[in-house]
Amino acid sequence: MSAAAQAYTLDPTVANCNAYKNACQDYVDALEPYGNCATLTGQSRTDWQNALNDAQANINQIDCSK
Repeated sequence: MSAAAQAYTLDPTVANCNAYKNACQDYVDALEPYGNCATLTGQSRTDWQNALNDAQANINQIDCSK
C-alpha cells in the first residue's frame, strides 16, 4: 500500500490513483477475517469494526476521475 501511495504522490495519474485505491481495498479486505477472532470481544470488537468501517468509507471517497 505504501508503494502505491508513493507512486501516486510522485505521479498523480488516474492509473496510479486506481492502483492506490485498489491497494487500500486489498489491505482492508485482508483485515476483515480478523473480526472473527474469539478474543476480540466487547468494546474492542466495536472499536475494531468501527475502524474497519471508517477505513472502508475513506476508500469509497477516493475519486480517481479527477
